Formats: sequence, C-alpha cells, structure tokens
Amino acid sequence: MADITNRELAAKVDDLRAAVQGLVGRLEYAAYQNDIEHQLGAMDGRQRRDFEALSSRIDGVNGRIDDQVKAASEHRLSWRTVLWTGLLPAAVVLLGTLLQLWLAKSGG
Repeated sequence: MADITNRELAAKVDDLRAAVQGLVGRLEYAAYQNDIEHQLGAMDGRQRRDFEALSSRIDGVNGRIDDQVKAASEHRLSWRTVLWTGLLPAAVVLLGTLLQLWLAKSGG
C-alpha cells in the first residue's frame, strides 16, 4: 500500500465527515444524543470524568486536524500567488529576451 500524505489524509477525513453528516439526520442525531446523556447519567463519577477527558482530547485532535487542513489550503494559495506574480512574468521576460536575440541574429 502506498504511503498517504497528510493532505490526502485530511481530504479523506473531510470526505468522511461530509458523508456522515449526510447520513445522520436530525431526528437520529437527537436520539443518539439522548442515548448518550442517558448512559452518562448511569455512569459513576470517575467513569464520567474519564469519558469527558477522553471526549475533550478527541475534540482537541479534531481541532488540530481542522487547523492543518486550513494551513494546507493557505499553503496551496501561496504557491498559486508565487506562480502568477513571480514565475510567469519571469518566463515572459525570458521569452522576450530570447526573441530579441533571435531577431538580432537573423538580421530582423
């Protein structure tokens, strides 16, 4: 299996998140939340604290993933900017110089 880059992983996570949001309707989500609240109410204090700590860690990881996706998007944008503001004008100047040299050599 080929290695996957962070960018590809982030894209797949976004695709999965979109797919799950499309699958889970509001009524199902409300029922799921009620079930979780019922299960949390049945837990003793230590289990509940452990669960809440784990839940907050998962939220932190999700936040970092979102930040990395934003950073990757901004990085792509900066490369486009470099292309259009730096490389393309330099290529046009180089082509113009080569054209002038060719015209001078051919006597035009």
